[in-house]
Amino acid sequence: MFFRLFCLLPVVFLSLPVFAGEVTITNAWIAEAPPVSRVHAGYFTLHNGSDKPVTLKTVSSDAYGNIEMHLSIEKDGVSSMQWLQQIEIPAGEDVVFAPGGYHLMLFRPAKRLKQGDTVKLHFGFADGSRITTTATVKKR
Repeated sequence: MFFRLFCLLPVVFLSLPVFAGEVTITNAWIAEAPPVSRVHAGYFTLHNGSDKPVTLKTVSSDAYGNIEMHLSIEKDGVSSMQWLQQIEIPAGEDVVFAPGGYHLMLFRPAKRLKQGDTVKLHFGFADGSRITTTATVKKR
């Protein structure tokens, strides 16, 4: 009986869902905006260290009224932004949020943010897990 249980343990652990605990967030920063701006842009790199895809569903912060994920696209010489409900991070890969590509739109800042200030960002994943990181405000 004990041997049978011991043999089943790897099967049970291998069948569990991948949790965002295997995701790391690095180089988080927010572009400093003019004092009157009510919208900021945020950037970072997500790395999925697991062997299964992980889905980012939300980003939030007490420093902003609302945060959305966007992708900058250019079609026929016209630039636009596409709002994204979620972003899949492929197994073993990075998804980079950088100017001209994936980025956060951070709406209604609670206060004016200047170079050197920091903001806590809370990332929510499809599996229900959360990661908090600190983003630094920088000049673009």
